[in-house]
Amino acid sequence: MDEIQGQVQLPANARDAAAFLSTLSDIEQARFLVRFSFELTIAGRATYVVGGEGLDHPERLRLINETLHRALGQADNCLVSEKRRYSSQSIAAILLGHQSEFMSAVTQDAFDRVRALTTKIFVRLLDEGTECWRPVNAKPIGDGVFQILGTVPPTESWEFAPGSRVRCQPKTFEDGSTGPVAFELVVDQP
Repeated sequence: MDEIQGQVQLPANARDAAAFLSTLSDIEQARFLVRFSFELTIAGRATYVVGGEGLDHPERLRLINETLHRALGQADNCLVSEKRRYSSQSIAAILLGHQSEFMSAVTQDAFDRVRALTTKIFVRLLDEGTECWRPVNAKPIGDGVFQILGTVPPTESWEFAPGSRVRCQPKTFEDGSTGPVAFELVVDQP
């Protein structure tokens, strides 16, 4: 990928991935990258000689290993709040911008599997003067309950904070679209 004045030219799948990654907090991005890396190790196992000690595709394992190195390095930097790390655009390009058809398929599949562990819900914005909803990433817990992920932008106030477990119900918005909205805080019982 070419970097032009700090901006990375991304293919569509990597642009979508960058947008998703940019909504995650540091700890959430680290968790995502660790799970992504785990998924890649499964693809790495497919390079082994069946029933033997060798490798059928050492070149594929090397590509997987290099991607793992970058993903886990970024996860580590997120965990220690290292300021010098890849932007969301750059890490998306590294993870998904492979020239190899094999790696493109493997990394996109791993990214999609891990991303499927999150979903979009809507949280009410407070102090807006009119009803406004923010789409946010959330982890499904079960029975209509989700844990809100991400961070609140500095100019916004959300009805429920990131990390909260909320119950959702369907809502039809003014434009006719529908989506799950957080309506109740779920407090764990001791």
